[in-house]
Amino acid sequence: ERMHKWHRFIQAGARYTPQVLPFLVKAGFHLAKRGGKRAFVHSVFGDSKADIETFEDPEVFEAMITGSEICLSEQHNAHESFARQSLYEHGKEPPKLVKKSEGRFPFISFNGTQDPGVHPDTIKEYAQDYPWIDFRIYEDSGQLLFFRHWREVLATAKKYC
Repeated sequence: ERMHKWHRFIQAGARYTPQVLPFLVKAGFHLAKRGGKRAFVHSVFGDSKADIETFEDPEVFEAMITGSEICLSEQHNAHESFARQSLYEHGKEPPKLVKKSEGRFPFISFNGTQDPGVHPDTIKEYAQDYPWIDFRIYEDSGQLLFFRHWREVLATAKKYC
């Protein structure tokens, strides 16, 4: 109940009706094609002021619109890949992998407090459950945090390359 409607719709579908999820995702991708990408992003991220501001930055807008051509063009529709990814993320394996990561390598999680899919209280719970993870919190960001703080994210990753 902490998630915004679109994220709750997809994630609940992945968890409770996995056999239906590919059809739900396909319908969402068709909505994006029919109504336009900008309208779809505003619908999905509309409750996250930070994500809408990030998306409307001209450079971010261009990157996202251009980058989405491969998955939302007349020749391609990545709904199947997105559905598979969602099913995997909500399956049994990811929690096991997170637990196995303890003490093996640096684990840094960048989180925006306005993320429509992960509420700040959920991040706090994760931080308690996984104390070895370095949770970095950004008040001015949502799920599109990378587009706003890409320099920090890449600089952090570069330290471990």
